[in-house]
Amino acid sequence: MKKSCLKRWKRVLLFLLCLMMLQAPILSDYTGITATTVQAATKNGLVKKGKNYYYYKKGKMVKNAWKTVKTTVNGKTVKYRYYFGKNGKAYRATTSYNCTYNVVIKKVNGKKYGFDTKGRLAAGVYADEEKTAENLYYFNAKGVYNAKKTKALNAVAKEGGDLAALVALLGEPESRTEADSCLIAGYTDITLTYEHFSILALRAPESTEETIYAIYTE
Repeated sequence: MKKSCLKRWKRVLLFLLCLMMLQAPILSDYTGITATTVQAATKNGLVKKGKNYYYYKKGKMVKNAWKTVKTTVNGKTVKYRYYFGKNGKAYRATTSYNCTYNVVIKKVNGKKYGFDTKGRLAAGVYADEEKTAENLYYFNAKGVYNAKKTKALNAVAKEGGDLAALVALLGEPESRTEADSCLIAGYTDITLTYEHFSILALRAPESTEETIYAIYTE
C-alpha cells in the first residue's frame, strides 16, 4: 500500500474514532432521559388530585386498604394514617367555609373512625361546623369514634353552656385570650384555642361566669 493510502486510512480511522467519542455522551444522555421519563410515569405513594387523595404502589391504585404515610412537618418526621375506599379515594371530611379541621365519621370493618379534610385519621377532639346539634367529636389514639365521650362533650358544648364545665372535659387549651367584646357592649370576649378548634365565650360585666357563644374551626 502506498504511503498516501496509509495516511488517508489513518485519517479515516481517526475520524471514526472521534465520531464514536462524540456520540457516546449523546447516547448516554438519551438513555438517562428515557429512564427518568419512565420513572416519573410510575406513580408511587400519596397523590393528590383536586381535593381528593389517592395512594399508588408501583403505579397501581390502592383500594379498600389502610396506609401510613411519613412526611416532614417543621423539620420533624410525622406519620399520618389514611383509609382508601373502593374507588381509591381517601375518606375525608368536606371543607366548608375553607375550614381545615372539619371531621367526618366513616365505618371501616365494623368500627367508626374519624377523618379530617386532608384524609388523615383523626385522634382527640374535633369539631365540625356543618353540624349544629352535635359539633364536637371524640376519637381515641387509634382514631376510633367514642360515642359516650362525644355525648358528654356535646351535653355541655352548646350556646349558653358553662365554659368551665367544658374545659373540665377537654383539658386546658393551648392558649386563652381576652378582649373587649365586639358582640355585646360591655362584655368580654374570651377565646380558647385547642389543636383542632377554638371556643368563643362571653363574660358579663362584673361577673365571673363565662358562657359558650360558639365553637369553630379554622
